[in-house]
Amino acid sequence: MSKFPPHLPPPVCNLSAHYIWSRLKFLCFVSFIGLIAGLSGASILAGWILPNFTGDSSWYSISANNSNGVRLQLSDQVYNEISSRVLTIYSKISDTKDTQYLDKINIIGEAIILSTDGWVVLYQPDFKGVYKNFIALAKDGKTYQVESAIFDKFSGMLYIKIKDAQFKVIGFTDSISIPDKFFVLQNGYWKNTALNNKTIAPFLNPHLDTAPVAVFTLDDQFNAGAIVTNSQGKIAGFVTKDNQLLPSVYITRTMSEVLSSNKLVYYSLGIDGWYSEEKPIILKNQQITGFYVVKVWSTNNLLLNGDIITKINGRDFIVENNNLWYDLNNNQSISLTVLRNGKTIEIAGKKELITIPK
Repeated sequence: MSKFPPHLPPPVCNLSAHYIWSRLKFLCFVSFIGLIAGLSGASILAGWILPNFTGDSSWYSISANNSNGVRLQLSDQVYNEISSRVLTIYSKISDTKDTQYLDKINIIGEAIILSTDGWVVLYQPDFKGVYKNFIALAKDGKTYQVESAIFDKFSGMLYIKIKDAQFKVIGFTDSISIPDKFFVLQNGYWKNTALNNKTIAPFLNPHLDTAPVAVFTLDDQFNAGAIVTNSQGKIAGFVTKDNQLLPSVYITRTMSEVLSSNKLVYYSLGIDGWYSEEKPIILKNQQITGFYVVKVWSTNNLLLNGDIITKINGRDFIVENNNLWYDLNNNQSISLTVLRNGKTIEIAGKKELITIPK
């Protein structure tokens, strides 16, 4: 038992120092609680304003311009709707003595559903023409066989027809803008990303005049063939093997012919070459905007090797806007402004004469 009364400090203790030390302990405790609360609030704020800060790969989207400050989150319904319109394509089904199974090493890629009767598309630039053993796996666990395939060597897209299937179809985004938020299907999860800039990256060189060349660079590394969607669940395109976004416009502009006639059609002037955005064209020390003709392969063509097409229907020849494709697709007649041997000439033709199926 202590020989000092419990309510008094020891005789050797300074009374004022005792009171100060007691207050300091209380202040330290309060400060510690405040620090914890501040860090918690800061982490919540960082996750709201800067979702990438936390490294979260969950399916969500925010709007930096939202006036009421409410974080926007993609609903589970949209997530499920998108997932139900994606099939995993395997090169074959494996088997043991008494069972069959799908091995991850045989995954070719993820395909999006284009039609209710079973047309799907995936990015497969190295397709070798063999598809008879392909197996498609749906989210609900059902498997399907493949009955036909159409390969687009210009974009790397592989259209395949699923046998005896009825599906819900996917939707495509109308436009792609920077710095809109997008989501990439990576290893079974949707990871948010952003686009850095639009660029010109030829897939074949020289190549068909209406072959796709405009792509977007991504701010992170993703698997080739990964599906990219916007925050509304509309497909924006696929990740290429160069880790760029190939926009969905290169699917939608050829898709109708695939679905209706089971063939791939590219409208073209019947020429191969490259755009000045790919390789700058210099004439008399001046850069020229247009398409340089390397090869003429259609019959009765008025264009010659070495021609530079500078205008189509009176408008500047701009590859980024895909104006050549749309003019060839929608107009009955085409007029071209061409530089030939340093002189400007005009060439005209009908759509039926220069529309070439590929």
